Amino acid sequence: MSVSLFERAPIERYGEIKAAWEAEAAGLVATMLERWHLTPGEAFTGGEAAAVLAATTADGADVVLKVGFPHHEAVGEALALEAWSPALAPRVLRQDAWTWSLLLERVHPGIPLSRAGLPAREALEVVGDLLARLHAHPVPDGVPGIREVVDVWLEHAAQTPPPPDAPAGLDLAVRARLADAVELLDTDRGRALLHGDANPGNLLLGRAGSWLAIDPKPMSGDPEFDFGPAVEQIDDPWSHLDPLPVVESHLRALVGATGSSWDRALRWAAARSALDVVWAWQDGDLPSATAAARRLATWDRLSGL
Repeated sequence: MSVSLFERAPIERYGEIKAAWEAEAAGLVATMLERWHLTPGEAFTGGEAAAVLAATTADGADVVLKVGFPHHEAVGEALALEAWSPALAPRVLRQDAWTWSLLLERVHPGIPLSRAGLPAREALEVVGDLLARLHAHPVPDGVPGIREVVDVWLEHAAQTPPPPDAPAGLDLAVRARLADAVELLDTDRGRALLHGDANPGNLLLGRAGSWLAIDPKPMSGDPEFDFGPAVEQIDDPWSHLDPLPVVESHLRALVGATGSSWDRALRWAAARSALDVVWAWQDGDLPSATAAARRLATWDRLSGL
């Protein structure tokens, strides 16, 4: 089917106030169930930016209804899914750009990589192979460039002071990495169709052992931008006595599998951890800020800082 960018007007309507969207989300889901003649099934939990549930069409097909929270980094989601499907992503069956709704084919068995029970080495092979194939697709017209997305993040981060109880020196480490992100954007080659959030929960096992990508935050830019979430979330490096050798091994596996730049992969991963610290500060979430700061310190150690 023909898909498009999601409409940007709802982003302005809700702004950064997710609670305003959440107050309307149930009604939006009910509207789309009725409009597309769907019988609802179980809700999928774990995501933070959408209401997602299994459903059945009038002719008995298994599908997934996703009604997303409007946010600027996801405006090209349908375009990326269409570009990647059916070999690398579920098919988009219907779209309503104004309500940020998608009707997707249901992936079977649909087990996320985060729950597949694979050894770390095999899980990283899955990620490396899938990312290389996702990145190889031409970027669809309308998908934003990485600067368009990340500049917004950096602008908001620049306006966020550290909390009074932030560890000494953490703000300097964060600001150094955010400044480096600007340098990375300035030298970006823009050649890959990025997933944007390639964590193990967003990679699903399909039929015949294939792996499919869901929930992209697509943009065009450095392929190395995509590595950090998988490195940090496979085999939880910070559950090890010393996370550094685990992080290094994970990153080298992805760099080797994709033929990417070690330096840029390391710098992007550190910058994304710095952003995680700031976002936790914005939410007043001290445990998340502490965990993100530990990840950032490990990336800095790996960089020799």
